[in-house]
Amino acid sequence: MWKVYGNALMTADIDGTTKTNAMKVKMNADTVVRAVRTWFVFFNDPVYTELRFRLYEDQGGAAGKLIATSTNALTAATIFIDDATNTSAMKGVYFEFADVALKGTNFYHVLPYATGYTGNDSSHISWVKGWPDNEYRAGLTLSYEEIQVSPYRFAVIGADL
Repeated sequence: MWKVYGNALMTADIDGTTKTNAMKVKMNADTVVRAVRTWFVFFNDPVYTELRFRLYEDQGGAAGKLIATSTNALTAATIFIDDATNTSAMKGVYFEFADVALKGTNFYHVLPYATGYTGNDSSHISWVKGWPDNEYRAGLTLSYEEIQVSPYRFAVIGADL
């Protein structure tokens, strides 16, 4: 049996109210972001209208000004196209961007964004952690006790500037 770890996202976490679950990232070089791929667990048929992804500037180590929102939006119908009766699943999804230029010298923050979302303990979207096999694992201690500081499972699709 597979185990997947993530952070359950409550309503304020991804409706734009707070940015507490934003992940800080830095590009290896100046990059044009065309898309990102990330993974979510949809638990017990969470209610939402659209799921998108956002990029933010770094402001003193926290997510600051909004840079871009994904050009595509996902709905339950598009995410569960292969099995509409399945109300709980882990899915890898893509969010597209209109060629957003990010500098390799700056930090940024990434965060899912949902409209019409009502996440709670019994029905929610969880953003999947990369633990124990992170795509980017430099400087990480791979112990269960360190799971909360593990980055989310996330990949950038783009090109060097």
